[in-house]
Amino acid sequence: MFVPREWYSWHFPELVKIVNDNYTYAKLVKFVKDKTSLTSEMLEDITEVIGDEDKAREVIEAAKASMGMFSQILFQELAVEETYLPACDLRLDLCVTFLSCINRCR
Repeated sequence: MFVPREWYSWHFPELVKIVNDNYTYAKLVKFVKDKTSLTSEMLEDITEVIGDEDKAREVIEAAKASMGMFSQILFQELAVEETYLPACDLRLDLCVTFLSCINRCR
């Protein structure tokens, strides 16, 4: 279960349909925080996080029309930076190390 995705959907429900990958979603949540702060000037930064300019445009447009609600408690509950992203990074490092060991044993 990906709790940040479920919690952040209360604030920006349209984002789930635009960004499918959980890790990318979490990085974007960390960057955006409050969807009302998104502007067209942030396109390049959002593109850097997502890796796709078309999707970055979709995010900005969806934020303008979003029906989600804002709650400061929501962002405190997410704790994306402190928990989810470090866990994903650790998992990625472990996978790389494991594959490296397997390749050396061949």
